[in-house]
Amino acid sequence: MRGYTRGRSTAYECLVFVIVLGSNHRLSKLTSNNLLVDDTTVDFANHVKYLGVTFNDHMKLDSQINKCCQVAFGQFYKIRELRKNMCFQACHTLIHALVISHLDYANALYGGLLKYLVDRLQRVQNFAVRILFQVPMSTHLTPLLKEVHWLPKIYRIYFKILETLVDNALNNTGPTYISEWLHISNSGYFTGSAGNKNMYVPRVSSKLGERAISSRGPKLWNSLPIHIRESSNISLFERYLRTYFYTKHFN
Repeated sequence: MRGYTRGRSTAYECLVFVIVLGSNHRLSKLTSNNLLVDDTTVDFANHVKYLGVTFNDHMKLDSQINKCCQVAFGQFYKIRELRKNMCFQACHTLIHALVISHLDYANALYGGLLKYLVDRLQRVQNFAVRILFQVPMSTHLTPLLKEVHWLPKIYRIYFKILETLVDNALNNTGPTYISEWLHISNSGYFTGSAGNKNMYVPRVSSKLGERAISSRGPKLWNSLPIHIRESSNISLFERYLRTYFYTKHFN
């Protein structure tokens, strides 16, 4: 649906999308594929983009991952042409600014992402390392990832969930609605004992429910060593968490 908001001398056009979210079973029960709004018929969209993230009516992120990889490889082709004229540090800064930062955008939404989608994002990171070090495709990349201190993609996702959502919620520095979902409790389903500062893990009945921050966040939190969960401040928590993931993968 197209709408217009008129200012003094300029008409601002905006687009409105309607999307119905649900499982295949529930979506199959829809009796209509459009909605009437102010005498205008708006067809249901099968995917929408909001704050730079694209998802479909099944809450899957395939389109988002496809676009992310497409943009990244587009930047790689440009960087590769310039690599021979750049020093290592300059190339590292350029790759981080144009690719890695884009790759890490919305990481907190990738919790519970299917493995093949995580692997696609990891291949982008691997290609970045190959360009940075100018090594052939057959080169083993783990030592190079370790040298530049780049955690694998799956741990970058876990880090973002724990850093920006869970710990901020526990310390009341995050959004109120997230703090209401994530809290230390003496009841409910736990991984371990409540005395170890574990979080309440709600019961879910679907794979989609397991991807929710209210379920994924507490499970990740409860899997951390106690000394990380008892960090006195956010800076210490981030340092311990990064070291923990770094040691877990590279050692």
